[in-house]
Amino acid sequence: MSTDTPTGKRILVVDDDEDGRNLVEYVLQDAGYAVESAVDGREALQKIRASRPDLVILDLMMPHVDGWTVLEEIQASPNPPRVVVLTARGDYSTVARGAREGAVAYLLKPFHFDVLVSTCGRLLAAPAPATPGSERRRTARRVFVVEVELPSPGGPPMVGQMTNISLGGAQVDVRQPLKAGSRVWLAFNIPGGTSALRLFGEVRWQASSPPGFTHGIAFVELSEDAEAKLKELVS
Repeated sequence: MSTDTPTGKRILVVDDDEDGRNLVEYVLQDAGYAVESAVDGREALQKIRASRPDLVILDLMMPHVDGWTVLEEIQASPNPPRVVVLTARGDYSTVARGAREGAVAYLLKPFHFDVLVSTCGRLLAAPAPATPGSERRRTARRVFVVEVELPSPGGPPMVGQMTNISLGGAQVDVRQPLKAGSRVWLAFNIPGGTSALRLFGEVRWQASSPPGFTHGIAFVELSEDAEAKLKELVS
């Protein structure tokens, strides 16, 4: 395990499943974070009130006090920490509810170690959330990290991460470069989901972002249903 702690950031892991909780702790400690844990929502709220963490990794389905209640109380507090939902629930309605209620990332169990670490690093390095009425809020753009699938000619879909989203477009990270001007589908990578969101867009720009590339994608030709779901995520 790495002994370097370059981040100086504290993460609280909340999960009633001991094996899953221990695994997340190990991965994040190895990445250099100071990690605490809570076995349920009740203990999580006690620890957050006692000492605010920089980031919370939150399971949803827990006894006593569930993840939704924890998320609600966090968002009602002054200077709330950012929250990453880490759950086995893969339906679109749960993703949308998490976004509406203040989560800034949604990761599915079982998770990839590198995706968890990169998501935490991205969120902890990002500027603080804008306050209501700020320019960012008026443009209806928000940080929201979720895995997406993009079609890949002649092969399986590429899996990437959408890192922020607005009514007009999104930024997407994938390992392979996408040609400017090409049209792509973004589909939320929700295995087993019954109503995944699919957004059609055009690649406007790309930039190297090791270990892959970041792309700016403008949404075009969206259906009424896709527009309605998009507004759910941004509002």
